[in-house]
Amino acid sequence: MPEKRERMTREKIQDVLYQHITDATTYLEAELSPDRVQATKYYRGDKFGNEETGRSQVILTDSRDTILAMLPSLIRIFLPTSGHIIEYRARPKSLDAIEQAVAGASQATETVNEVVLDQDNNGFLEIHGAFKDGLARKLGTLKYWWEDGSTYKDYTANNCDVLQLEALLNDPDVEVTKQTERADPTGLRRYDVEYKHWRREGFARFVCTPPEEILISRDARTREMASFIGHRTEKTKSELLAMGVPEKEIDEWGGPSTEVMQSLEEIARRGGISHVDKAAAPSEVKNLWIEGYPYLDLDGDGISELCRVRLLGADFHLIGDPEPVDERPFAFFCPDWEPHVLIGQSVSDRTMDIQLMKSSILRAIADGTADSIFPTTYYMEGAVDRQALESTAMGKQVAIRDGLQPAQAVQEMRHEFDGTAALALLNYLDAVKQQRIGPLPATLDPDSLQSTPEIGVKAAVQAASEQVELIARNFMVGMKQLGKGLLKLLVENQPRARIVRLRGQYVEVDPRAWDADMDVSVNVAIGTQEKLGVLAANALKQEQMLQALGPANPAVSVGQLLNSYRTMLELQGIPDTGKYWNQLPPNWQPPPQPPSPDPNLLLAQAEMTKAQAKLQKDQADFQIAQVSAAQEMANLRAQLMSKEAELTLKREEMHLTDERERDKAEADVAVRIAVANAQFGSSLQIAQIDADVEAQKRELERDRMATNAVLALQPKEPKPMNGNPPPPKPAPAPIKRKGPKVTTVTHDAQGRIAKLTTQEPD
Repeated sequence: MPEKRERMTREKIQDVLYQHITDATTYLEAELSPDRVQATKYYRGDKFGNEETGRSQVILTDSRDTILAMLPSLIRIFLPTSGHIIEYRARPKSLDAIEQAVAGASQATETVNEVVLDQDNNGFLEIHGAFKDGLARKLGTLKYWWEDGSTYKDYTANNCDVLQLEALLNDPDVEVTKQTERADPTGLRRYDVEYKHWRREGFARFVCTPPEEILISRDARTREMASFIGHRTEKTKSELLAMGVPEKEIDEWGGPSTEVMQSLEEIARRGGISHVDKAAAPSEVKNLWIEGYPYLDLDGDGISELCRVRLLGADFHLIGDPEPVDERPFAFFCPDWEPHVLIGQSVSDRTMDIQLMKSSILRAIADGTADSIFPTTYYMEGAVDRQALESTAMGKQVAIRDGLQPAQAVQEMRHEFDGTAALALLNYLDAVKQQRIGPLPATLDPDSLQSTPEIGVKAAVQAASEQVELIARNFMVGMKQLGKGLLKLLVENQPRARIVRLRGQYVEVDPRAWDADMDVSVNVAIGTQEKLGVLAANALKQEQMLQALGPANPAVSVGQLLNSYRTMLELQGIPDTGKYWNQLPPNWQPPPQPPSPDPNLLLAQAEMTKAQAKLQKDQADFQIAQVSAAQEMANLRAQLMSKEAELTLKREEMHLTDERERDKAEADVAVRIAVANAQFGSSLQIAQIDADVEAQKRELERDRMATNAVLALQPKEPKPMNGNPPPPKPAPAPIKRKGPKVTTVTHDAQGRIAKLTTQEPD
């Protein structure tokens, strides 16, 4: 039968914890703290302790310079201006829950990166401090916990009935502090209630913990395999009371403590100033407080489980009972992990000896330079005015005793400077340091790279970033621990849904619906330019495939192409990609492709299209012919009108000519008559005159008939086209015809012509 074991008593637990804390404290103060104190002093540039009076005491800061040269690259890798450094990936329990799990993982990623790291905590400063502790002091630590931010207000409700009282009692945000029952005049039961209404909320916090406050067992290989890990700090009485520690135990087991504030590391970090606890009031006295995480077999079944214990005072008094937990709330950052050891090496371990040697060499060079510039002077005591000799004034006058030459009283011992070998040694030590930590990007010479081929430049830049990338990948262990711990804090402790700002919009987030066991990955910004090139080429291929195969192809979707676009924007420092690319709806599907048509239908459609094209061509040709005919008709009409106008003008000219000739003939006749009468004293017969006039008329009529015959030979008017009558022909202006004029001759008394009168006929 298996041996029956008993549960651990408080005394046994107290003994086990005392042993764990004592061993961890010895390991810390004997081995870890001295090395970290020395690294802190080298980082600060403090004196080595071997300085001599009157000689150079210059101190180089290679350790600090190296760490500060690496730190910007690490911060850029882990805290870029855009993108999510911590990413959660869903672990769905069934096929039906995939969509919900993926949505929860996406929301958790945005909440932790944008709210917890940036809004609820000063993530940049805390992570920056952990990185610097790791680079300079072997191990940086971030501790995370849940901080209850609930508040309450007192209320009083009178004359409540049973239903109202039940509603108050069942409200999880209400705590009833006093309840009074009574009967009203009608016999119904009434209640007067005093209660507290809670506004329940909380926050996931994390802080960079000083190295001397972390207690780690000597056998620790990893965070999970360490026998004991604890956080040693100091708390005031008011802080302990707020944490739920009974006042009686504080008064009995607490008291002044200097375990933390007077540690060697704290003193070195503050520049050698020792802290003395001089509290102004008893409530400000600091008490030693340890939050430990050992493995304990509480129930005696032979299986140890991870527990959380709280200890008070120098005697490590146990407060409350041990509480089983899932993990230790610490994220560790070590730049150089050593196999089978939790605490590895730091960058200071690689550079401190180089800093000491270079400082010593530089001191020797400075001393040699000083000796060569300011030689040693020997003088005869009593023969020289010592005060004048020691003066540093230019053009000073030194009195020498009579009878002595200056060379006999004063002599200088000059030394030639020979520091060439020392300067070469400094260059050698720089090369050794570069072999240890790798060439840093700041040490690359841009002038020398200009004449280097592209492949060589890439190789030099890659070599300069190899050590930084290795340290970044080591720090990824701590970032993954931090991401996992923050997720569990939110899932297990968030009291209610919370309104937060994600991607510039306010949304409701309820972490209680998330999966606390989601996978955690850390996205580091290593090789950003290379990633941009790869993403650009990938996006081009995606576009080509979508164009060739359509949005419903099995190789790439529109959502994947949008992810490529958004990631490229994030890598270029644009965090809010929602301003440029919208998220696809969860159930979005590309529009269905139309069914393939019948080939016979396609052939018929093609023939119909061909016939329609021919008909359209014929109609176009007919319209062109109509336009040409109309244009030709318009030209003919214009020519005809021009001919008619010309003939009309000719007829008018002929008529005017006839009139003019007739008038001339009549005038000639009248003149001849007048002459004849004057010569022969007789008058011509009117009948003869009329006969002459008629003869002229007949001649004019013959000319008119000849003109009409010419007009009759002109081409006829063309027939109308398309049933449209030709435009009306303008009527020619009527020609006015005149009858023969009558000329009357009047004689005077002597028989001479006195007056000629010509009268138009009516």
